[in-house]
Amino acid sequence: MNIWRVLFSQRYLWATNTVSSGVLLGFGDVIQQHLKFFTAVKEKKTFEKVGTGSLRHLGVEWSQWRYDFRRTWRMFLVGLSQGPPHHWWYTFLDKSSSIFRFEKKKIFEQVYPSKSLRTVGKKILADQLVAAPFFAVTFFLGMGYLEKKSFDEIMTEFVKKFPSVYAFDWAIWPPTQFINFVYVSAAYRVLYVNLVTVLWDVFLSYIKHYDQCAHSKMAAPFFAVTFFLGMGYLEKKSFDEIMTEFVKKFPSVYAFDWAIWPPTQFINFVYVSAAYRVLYVNLVTVLWDVFLSYIKHYDQCAHSVDFDHCR
Repeated sequence: MNIWRVLFSQRYLWATNTVSSGVLLGFGDVIQQHLKFFTAVKEKKTFEKVGTGSLRHLGVEWSQWRYDFRRTWRMFLVGLSQGPPHHWWYTFLDKSSSIFRFEKKKIFEQVYPSKSLRTVGKKILADQLVAAPFFAVTFFLGMGYLEKKSFDEIMTEFVKKFPSVYAFDWAIWPPTQFINFVYVSAAYRVLYVNLVTVLWDVFLSYIKHYDQCAHSKMAAPFFAVTFFLGMGYLEKKSFDEIMTEFVKKFPSVYAFDWAIWPPTQFINFVYVSAAYRVLYVNLVTVLWDVFLSYIKHYDQCAHSVDFDHCR
């Protein structure tokens, strides 16, 4: 207990938060690499039974699979670099005068260590709008630099993969941060976030090293187009009427798509056997289909992602 208190004392808290960020990001990659391996094992057995299929989409050469220590090392270094910003960010949100001596500056008096719902909501919003994009950018920049990619290559990858990262971020972090800001002591906030981050890091490692997930959203516009074309044809609408409806309603459909499908497909590609993937997607699609039917048949809600006023 004495060691624990020392590590989380004001004197060593910065170092503790920095090291734990690196260790847990590396640990997330360890989990992800082994998940990929065991998924390959499971799918290999499935393919052997049905006599078809390939493991190439997993990025695994079955007979030559080796653990990538350099990849984990890169993840560790990037996590290490993100530790200090995490520490300073949460200190700022709690207005810790022991590190930031801004007591007399009114601009920093807008952030309070209060646990009221209003204050917590502001902190969560600030975390999602400021911290989340910042750490996503630094993650891809850091990993790209360690992989010796050019700046253009890094930005191309970032633009391609950031939407999936940010959508999943909104699914994971608001409830996590609500617990963090309401129930967790300020000294343990970065540690708490880092522990939850193990799950998040598995996803980040997956997105970073598995292009199939990044490309999966390319299917979303296709299925949206075919849905409206098919429904319009069965309703005996003209092509112009179909396209007018599509242009009007597609933004709402696509926005909700980003909220639902990235986490769904992450589970699908990591944990679900290839033989059951369509069934799994169809089960989740029940919720999606309710939304599609709602959008399709209620014109007054076509432009809104917040449907409270349409009830």
